[in-house]
Amino acid sequence: MYWHQYPWTFGLIFCKLRALISETASYVSVLTVVAFSTERYIAICHPLYLRAISGLHRAIWIIGALWIVSLICALPFAVNTEITYVFYPYNTTNIVQESAMCAMVSQPEHVPLTELSTIIFFILPMIVIAVLYTNMGIAIARASDGKLGGGKLKGSIHRKNKKNQSNKSIIRMLCKYFYGLI
Repeated sequence: MYWHQYPWTFGLIFCKLRALISETASYVSVLTVVAFSTERYIAICHPLYLRAISGLHRAIWIIGALWIVSLICALPFAVNTEITYVFYPYNTTNIVQESAMCAMVSQPEHVPLTELSTIIFFILPMIVIAVLYTNMGIAIARASDGKLGGGKLKGSIHRKNKKNQSNKSIIRMLCKYFYGLI
């Protein structure tokens, strides 16, 4: 796309393929970040559950599912992407061949494709990630306060302070990571 987008000389098939690959890659990237965030949430808030369900086979299945969902969701963009031309003079049928552009100029009727894509692959993932990281921060803060058993260590006061400092560093790291995604 960046190498040679205008004028488009690669034909309709490559135009549609470019749209499909571009959208699929964007969607799978977002879904992968959500999947990793979910894995972190489970590891922090439900560590015993994660240990019971972890494994290479499960990871491969999740990655494959993300790619399939992304590919299916990107298909409407590929179907609606066309090669468009400038007509000169305006309101004639004379096309300017050098004006060929591969783009989705019009959306399908009754389906706000761009808006749906924004909601499903930007707004909803951002909300899910925000909720997951908020819950992780709360769980770590509770553990450092002793509400989830983290403060029940017996022994020196230094051990408790190190645990609290460690938990505060983890919360800061989670906040930096989350705000880095936005």
